Amino acid sequence: MKIKLDENLPERLVGILALSGHDVETVREEGLTGGSVAAVW
Repeated sequence: MKIKLDENLPERLVGILALSGHDVETVREEGLTGGSVAAVW
């Protein structure tokens, strides 16, 4: 499953979710920190 981790969630979840086989990216990695909900979607 592809998951985009929002900035209000702890980044330690990236490793936990990745170990479970998920493809995880963060809002910060994508340069969307502070962006609108529409931009993040």
